[in-house]
Amino acid sequence: MQEIKVLNVVVNKASEVVRHVFVKPLASDKEKSVILINLPGFCDAVSVKKSLSVTFGSIKSIRFHSSIETIGMNEATFDGGEISPIYGYRAAVVVFKDQKGIQSMNQLIESKKILYLYGQGKPLTGLRRWEHCYNESILDLEATKKDITNYIARYDKRVRLEKENAKAMEGVADEDGWIKVSRHGKKPFLPNADYLDKKITEKMQKKRAKSEIFPRTEKVKSDVL
Repeated sequence: MQEIKVLNVVVNKASEVVRHVFVKPLASDKEKSVILINLPGFCDAVSVKKSLSVTFGSIKSIRFHSSIETIGMNEATFDGGEISPIYGYRAAVVVFKDQKGIQSMNQLIESKKILYLYGQGKPLTGLRRWEHCYNESILDLEATKKDITNYIARYDKRVRLEKENAKAMEGVADEDGWIKVSRHGKKPFLPNADYLDKKITEKMQKKRAKSEIFPRTEKVKSDVL
């Protein structure tokens, strides 16, 4: 079993609360990758990546997970600055660009020194976090209009191609002799709507009522003949 080490972390220099983050080499890449377990729930991508990069060296990527059991699953990638959709304590897979990152981390762990996650700053928590999430959820008006315009243009193009194909295949049978009917042809298929069913039912009822009014019509004709 691979040895699990303890990394002492503190939120910022104004805090005296020491938290323990467990460090374990990643089995598939022991030279450049580690798993950080028990990271606080307020950790965000930008701050954690900056703190680790400044202290240990360049980082290729960080992938957060809700627990160590979910490592390898596509839960969330924090290479950008988005707020974590994972709640509570989490695990993270940190991939350094070279072996020096792992070596520097091991040296800090052995010296039992403290890693400051935010330096002089503060984590995004409470009302500030809610405010940030709310502002990020507001859509850009011009970008939304552009997306809608592009969607409509793609839809119109698809419908136009369907009409052209339907016109080209009008009355052309397939290898089994069947003629495909589409909504863009001269005789489009009837949709399965309630009003059509009702219309057909009414027509049948009128026809039946008419036959009941003249029940001996056919017999009279046969007698005459």
